Amino acid sequence: MAKLDFANAFNSLHRFDMLQAVKERLPELYLYVYSAYSSLTVLFYGPYTLLSQEGTQQGDPLGPLLFCNTINPVLSSMQSELTVGYQDDVPG
Repeated sequence: MAKLDFANAFNSLHRFDMLQAVKERLPELYLYVYSAYSSLTVLFYGPYTLLSQEGTQQGDPLGPLLFCNTINPVLSSMQSELTVGYQDDVPG
């Protein structure tokens, strides 16, 4: 039995991997997701500027789908009679 738990999982995704997964398995969404995630996002907080470069944007309704679609190959490759994944908790 293995249990994997990603810390702050949605922010752990590399956007390149996420875009590749969408291109391969959800091609009808690719152009939309590409327009939202192909470049880094500049965030402003008072005098501070942050660059958002990883993961999905907070509040993106596609965030859970993009996360699950990206980690699906990992779940599919597990050699277990029971493999269960729920968004950012991935026990196997």
